[in-house]
Amino acid sequence: MGLKEEALPSSTAVQAAVRLISDEDTAVAQTCRSQLLRWGEASRPALEGAARENDARLRSRARSLLLSLDLHVWCEEMRSLAESAHNRTLDSDFLLRGLLLIAEFGRPGGVDEYAIRCTLDDWADDLLPRVRGRSSLTAARHLANQLSAIERFTGCREGYYRSENLLLDEVIRQRRGLPSALVALYLLVARRAGLEAHAVRLPEYFLVRIHGRRPVLLDPFHGGRSVTKADCLRYMRGPGGGAARSAQLVDVDDLDLLCGLLDDLQRAFSRSYEGEFRAALRRSRRYLSV
Repeated sequence: MGLKEEALPSSTAVQAAVRLISDEDTAVAQTCRSQLLRWGEASRPALEGAARENDARLRSRARSLLLSLDLHVWCEEMRSLAESAHNRTLDSDFLLRGLLLIAEFGRPGGVDEYAIRCTLDDWADDLLPRVRGRSSLTAARHLANQLSAIERFTGCREGYYRSENLLLDEVIRQRRGLPSALVALYLLVARRAGLEAHAVRLPEYFLVRIHGRRPVLLDPFHGGRSVTKADCLRYMRGPGGGAARSAQLVDVDDLDLLCGLLDDLQRAFSRSYEGEFRAALRRSRRYLSV
């Protein structure tokens, strides 16, 4: 989904506006920049041509505007995803669609969705015979073994708030990530294998709950180890944590998990100078929160 477009502009109008983004008059350049953004995808071919021009100022401004256009389009897609969540019950593919969209942030080339889906399906196919009809405790143990022992997923120990520790394709490639990303990965595989699994949110942390007669909590960041409610309460009562009650250890939906992942991504970009990236993340986070 692209930007909402005005009446389709002529190629002559687009070319003229593109030429004027390098005008020495700042007001003229900004007006044309804004108009090109409103035209959305209709502006892209001319901007891509200008990004290869010999004129250094035009080339630089065209490349900058292409980045802005990509971020605008991404935000509109995030708005559409958020509207689908707010208007009806979350469907079974919502989490993966959200993770794939987040993985495309600031990466115009996108990600290989087919390869990611095939990888997740393969892991789930390997897991399914070991968890079918088994207790929640046994199923949770096999899930952790599949992803942490066999596939070697673990929490990142260095460069904690780096964007690659949150983007699904990079997490799969590197076999490490932040709690929010690893929990999302566990949920995707567990559900494909027929398990009822949800995220549990702690302060700046996530766990996985595998449901059954005796629900089990797993910590993907620490090798998929099982944790107890007492462990969680001790964590929540840590320095500055205040009072904690087991009633707080409730399942959260996939929308809340995506919000947590976006919060982490904002922290990653707060450590860089990419102001436009940070603004896009704030905007998309508001869409999900409405």
